[in-house]
Amino acid sequence: MPGVFLSSIHQDHPDDFSPMASNSRFKPQLWYLLLLIPLLFFIGMHEDATPAKLVDLPEKSPDFTGRKQELAMIEKRLLDKQEGKRSQLLAIYGEGGVGKTELAIAFANDHLNHCSLIGWISGNSEESLDHSYARLGDTLDIHEEHPIRRREKIHQALENGQGKKPWLLIFDDMCELPFELPKMGGAILITCRDKSLFPSHVTLELTKNPKDGLLLLSKLTGEPSSDALIHLTQQLDDLPLMINLAGHYIRATPGLNVSNYSKLLSELIETEDSPLKWQEFGKRYSKSLMASYRTTLELLQKKHPLSFEFLNQAALLHNNNIPNEFLVAWLETKNQFTPAQIDLLRGDILRELINHSLIRYDEKNKEFSLHQLLYHALAINRVDSNIWVKILSENGRMKAYNPTHIESIRPFQRVLPHVLKILDQTQQPNVPIVRLSLNVARYFIETEFQFQKGKIYLDRAEEWSEMFDHPIKGRIAFLQGMVLFREGEFHQEQAEKERLYLEALGQFEKALKIFQTEDRDDLYLAIEQNPAKSNKEYQRAICKQFQGQILRVLGRLDTAEDKLNEAMQDFQAIAQGGDHFDIARIMREQALISWEKGHEEEAIHLLENAILMQKRVYGEMYHSQPTAASTLRTLGDLYFQYGQFLKAKQAYQLAIDISRPIFQSDEHPFILELYRKQAKADQALSF
Repeated sequence: MPGVFLSSIHQDHPDDFSPMASNSRFKPQLWYLLLLIPLLFFIGMHEDATPAKLVDLPEKSPDFTGRKQELAMIEKRLLDKQEGKRSQLLAIYGEGGVGKTELAIAFANDHLNHCSLIGWISGNSEESLDHSYARLGDTLDIHEEHPIRRREKIHQALENGQGKKPWLLIFDDMCELPFELPKMGGAILITCRDKSLFPSHVTLELTKNPKDGLLLLSKLTGEPSSDALIHLTQQLDDLPLMINLAGHYIRATPGLNVSNYSKLLSELIETEDSPLKWQEFGKRYSKSLMASYRTTLELLQKKHPLSFEFLNQAALLHNNNIPNEFLVAWLETKNQFTPAQIDLLRGDILRELINHSLIRYDEKNKEFSLHQLLYHALAINRVDSNIWVKILSENGRMKAYNPTHIESIRPFQRVLPHVLKILDQTQQPNVPIVRLSLNVARYFIETEFQFQKGKIYLDRAEEWSEMFDHPIKGRIAFLQGMVLFREGEFHQEQAEKERLYLEALGQFEKALKIFQTEDRDDLYLAIEQNPAKSNKEYQRAICKQFQGQILRVLGRLDTAEDKLNEAMQDFQAIAQGGDHFDIARIMREQALISWEKGHEEEAIHLLENAILMQKRVYGEMYHSQPTAASTLRTLGDLYFQYGQFLKAKQAYQLAIDISRPIFQSDEHPFILELYRKQAKADQALSF
């Protein structure tokens, strides 16, 4: 629209018979210009009013009060300085409970129309950080599963953004800064407690403000400023967190006022005994903070015991992003409520916790979080974690996780910090906790490709499993063999490759012995996520298959062939003469042995039949199976060595087409290798 008006200003109009046109060509242009200016102004205003894309930004608390000077300072430091579009950084630091997070939330919500994107990143654990970046990547249409590469691609996309308005990233509760931040095009706001993380010229110390504290308490209680109000804020050390707790307590308690609460608080500060037994918490934090929590929680315990009990249990989880479904599952473990009652109680508990300012609730994601200080205080009262082991083991997001099913990864990542927290606190391990540890290990190995981190949880599972006899020990040994095998595949030195393969072979042999010893069918239930594989027949057969595969890689072809034939017979019995995805994988290994023995046509024929079987087995899911991509890659290799370069190139391309959606990255080692092979086929075709 502006382009049309501008072009008409510069046009000649020979057929314009208006008097104005006959006297002067300037006057109609001026007339057009006078019409154009307000229109352009309106369009500009409309563009500026476009709200930012939001990624996990919490809503501004309706109780937020004051901090006008700090908000103005943050705006000046972050949004008024965009010289050369270089990113501006500001770190807010201060003691716990002073309101760093609330200030960052308020600033972001006050500037929705000043930014193109606002991303909230939880920085108090590596897993929370990774999940926040994954959510940010989804918004930017960046689908990369490797956390470091994902972070780099997101930063690059932000730096290359062409928007007129800056983006804003908020890193909340950062303990360290282990990576580089985007340097161009936006603003970065960080909350932390350690000012030494950043140079002084990019920090803002947030301190207690008695005037703002007084305003907040007055707003919460509805009482005007008075000596009693001033005295209570002083008792609460002018700390916003404590004032918020006290204000909500007074507001939620009929007949209570500021003066009465002040007397109650004085009595609690002077007493040492408490049913909550927070001696350690009291040593680390002020008595007034401890007394504020005690007052609120003891009221909650009397008023709504179930809410208090759940809050104590929730302290075992990660303090951020606790899903509503956990609360529902916790209520179901009571075995005393109907589904309708559970739905009502869920609402009651959340309402009580919100009304007493004990949680921050995220309506959009149906999640809630505990303040870090409350979390630490509650964590002093250790309760049995087995209830969470049961809940997490049965959680749909955990059970549905499959590294080849992209849609299952994000839900799994959402509960991962809670699983890790439970694993870290486990003192009496059992089979379900070992299963959780194996799920986590599989995630780090097969989705994040962090073999060393995956091995940590495998080793932990192995240590725990020594306490009981169970075939899950075989599953642990099997996964350890898989890790060693994959490390060997990607290693460059031949001697180290062979060492890793031999060690992997030993683990598969160990697993097979365990599966051959353990005969009770019931012990195999849920040994892994796929129910069809949770039986002794399958576990024995898969061990033989991988033994054969490693023996083939080590050049022991006859022994490998014998072991693969054993595995083939086992899988044919499982499939009852029909097709099976592992039969196709064995055919792939047999093809490679045939090739090594000089039977080229037989090898290619076996591979082509393996692909046909995979298509029959997987059906519509064929194009999302990594094992199908591996078979195509192998077929491409044989075509290439056979001199059929065009067919090799086509096979590699099909493998790439399958692998891209699975790994969501052109930089994954498997895909990079396919590109390299395809380039060699192209080069061969050009001669």
